[in-house]
Amino acid sequence: MKKNCWFLFTVKDNNPHLKEVIAHEFSRTERVAPEKIRKIVSQERAHGRVEKRMLRALSVSPGPFSYEFPHVRQIAELTRDRHVISTGKTNHEVVYLITNQTRDELGVSQIFACKRKHWQIENCLNYIKDETFGEDRCTVRVKHGARVLSTLRNLAVSIYKILGVKNIKRAVDCIKRCPVHALQLIGALS
Repeated sequence: MKKNCWFLFTVKDNNPHLKEVIAHEFSRTERVAPEKIRKIVSQERAHGRVEKRMLRALSVSPGPFSYEFPHVRQIAELTRDRHVISTGKTNHEVVYLITNQTRDELGVSQIFACKRKHWQIENCLNYIKDETFGEDRCTVRVKHGARVLSTLRNLAVSIYKILGVKNIKRAVDCIKRCPVHALQLIGALS
């Protein structure tokens, strides 16, 4: 049965073999058929740094990926070069991605946009959790305590978003002053 879903995964350091296979595939294609590699480049200056990003994508057959990811149709290489203006420090990072979408279904600019959007969402959630709940100042270190508290914070943020609350910090401050509002909020979900 065919499912109507797709993936775009970052290949992390916990899978060095897959990273090596992807890097080799790009290297081989650069030598024999560089025209098959599609790319997009962006550069922006913000937050006291200059960041240049280049994403290269390549259509592949599942062959070398079939053991772990039999549905891979494209691989991508995202290179980030950051220069901090005030310190002069530079940072170079290469990240690999895989997707089950073909180049017609998910083009190089769409892969790039999806990766950027992921970080916007991630940063937004982390900002809310830190500014509203003080997550970075949390000193709980017992067993799974920090993970449990983070999950509860995620739940609270999700409840507020489901209810259409625009200013989550203000809503949390309201509950701090009158905890019975939390029960009313949970009741509104049912």
